[in-house]
Amino acid sequence: MPIKVGDFHWRATHSGRAAQYQAKYARAHAAQLAAAHREWRAANPAMCKAEHILARAVAKGRLVRPPNCTQCGQVGDIEGHHPDYAQPMVVVWLCKSCHVKADRERVSG
Repeated sequence: MPIKVGDFHWRATHSGRAAQYQAKYARAHAAQLAAAHREWRAANPAMCKAEHILARAVAKGRLVRPPNCTQCGQVGDIEGHHPDYAQPMVVVWLCKSCHVKADRERVSG
């Protein structure tokens, strides 16, 4: 069975090679990626606004990012999840895996 670059296990065991591949791809497709990002931002203005407000609040110290996930307790890189983009300062602090699960639950209903 061939190993694909997108395979989670491959990326986990070859993180340096995966990062090099991603950087090389980004350089080769910079214009396409920038256009796709602009389109995504235009299609998701509420999400972008909420992320911007949250980032500024954290940077200015108005909100403090906790050291661990509020759902599973994992320590490390914690992300802010907006249950409602209309309330950008209402955030649930989650690890990457819990954040992905929360977003999938929001989409699936």
